[in-house]
Amino acid sequence: MVYGRFGNNRKKHIVCVFNYTPQTFNRYSIKMPCPGNYRIIFCTDDKKFGGSDFLKSENFLSKEMGKQGEYQAEIEIPLLGA
Repeated sequence: MVYGRFGNNRKKHIVCVFNYTPQTFNRYSIKMPCPGNYRIIFCTDDKKFGGSDFLKSENFLSKEMGKQGEYQAEIEIPLLGA
């Protein structure tokens, strides 16, 4: 499940990703509200929370999809994680 929350304007936002399955996903494509660099601010799969530390990077890039004004990012999603 993926959803976003917006602040006063479209550039101020947060994107939340949840995986309720016992399967990891590499290079999973999700639509994003804006282009640019994103960083992970919380992951339940971090070692400090007892997770497997599956994620290899804390940053990812959102790019234009081909249609003007639509963007996507390819992310890694740990199993049973948020």
